[in-house]
Amino acid sequence: MSPDLLILGVCWIAYGAMHSILVTTPITTWVRQRWRAVSAYYRLTYNVLSVIALIPILLFSHSIHTTPILKWVWPYTCLQYLCWALGILLFILGMRHYDGKEFLGLKQISSYHKGLHTIENHTLSRGGIHRIIRHPWYLGLLLVLWARDVSSVTLTTNSMLTMYLFVGTYLEEQKLVMKFGSNYREYQKTVPMFFPTQWLNKLRHSQKNDVSH
Repeated sequence: MSPDLLILGVCWIAYGAMHSILVTTPITTWVRQRWRAVSAYYRLTYNVLSVIALIPILLFSHSIHTTPILKWVWPYTCLQYLCWALGILLFILGMRHYDGKEFLGLKQISSYHKGLHTIENHTLSRGGIHRIIRHPWYLGLLLVLWARDVSSVTLTTNSMLTMYLFVGTYLEEQKLVMKFGSNYREYQKTVPMFFPTQWLNKLRHSQKNDVSH
C-alpha cells in the first residue's frame, strides 16, 4: 500500500472515531449536565464540524492519482444507476420518518429558547421503510458508495466507511436498546438491520401462494 493510501485510511479511521465518540451517551450526558446552553447547540455544532472535517479528507483523496481497477460499462451501468436511484430512494423514504429539525439540531435550539427541558424524541418509528429494514440510510449509503468506479482510492475509502458503518451501527443499536428497551429488542428480532431478507421471503411466499391458487 502506498503512503498516500495509508494516510487516507488513517484519516478515515480518525474521522469515524471522532464521529462516533462525540455522540456517545457519556459525552452527551456530561455536556447536558454541565452546560445546558451548550448542549442545546451540540447537535448542530456536531453536524457542522462533521461536514467541515470531511472537506480536507475528500480533497486529499482527490489529489491521489490512480488508475481505475474496475469501471462500470454498458450494460452494467444500468445496474450502477439502479443502485444509485435505490440509495437515494432509501434516503428519502427514511427521511419521512425522521424529525429533520431534530436531526440537524434546530429543534434542540428552539426548545432551549422556549424553556423546554425535553428535546429528544422518545417515539420508536416503525412505519414505512422501517417495517422492512432498521437502517435505510446506511444501506442507501452502501449502495451509492460501491456503485462507483473502483480505484485504489475508492477501494480504501469504501472499505473504511463500510467498516465504520457496521461498527457505528452496532454502537447506535446499543444506544437504541438503552433508550427503548424491550420494544427495540422485539424490533431487532422482527426487522433486519440492513438487508430486507424477511420482506423478500414474505414476498416470495405470497407470489408462490398466488401461483398455486
